[in-house]
Amino acid sequence: MGGDIGKLAQRLYRDSFKDRETIRGLTAKIPPEGALVLHGDELKAFETLKALGKKPEEIRAILDEHAELKSAEAKRATDAHHQELADLCGFNAKVLGDRLAASNIEIEVQEPPGKDGNPQKGRDGKPIRVAMVKTEDPSDKRKSKFVPLVDWAAQNWPEYLPALKGSTGPPARPNGTPPDRTNPPPPKPPVPGAPAGLYAKKNPF
Repeated sequence: MGGDIGKLAQRLYRDSFKDRETIRGLTAKIPPEGALVLHGDELKAFETLKALGKKPEEIRAILDEHAELKSAEAKRATDAHHQELADLCGFNAKVLGDRLAASNIEIEVQEPPGKDGNPQKGRDGKPIRVAMVKTEDPSDKRKSKFVPLVDWAAQNWPEYLPALKGSTGPPARPNGTPPDRTNPPPPKPPVPGAPAGLYAKKNPF
């Protein structure tokens, strides 16, 4: 019986040794306190950043600079769009941009078709371009219709019209349309000593 007890003790010792080795191996795999464990895509992303050879603050500076450049480019594009609309309507670009930023409207620059279905052309041969606001069709709210921005502004921004027109004068004509001669500029005073009627011939207005 003593031999059986000895064999049992030896087996328990061996099993205990194996368990200790297993625990020791598992313990070695446990990350130290404060360590970051990454798997899959996170590990790939970390390896990619590590390959750049940049410090975290350097990468952050690059990202911040990229964001600033992207924001500046978006602002330039927006300002250019507002300037285009202002030129078509004869509005002040800064005032128009402020109003558009405060409004939720959709604007398209269109080339109105003529009777033949082709875009109308001005006297310079170029297509006439008009800034149009997309609105609901009162007869059918499921449909949309477009209204010239000049007319839409007169109806919806009447209090801002003086500021909109303040720096550029009256609304601009679509490209290629003849000048308005119903309101000619005031005649200049005659040059002292010049023959009567000389200035009038040069200035038919």
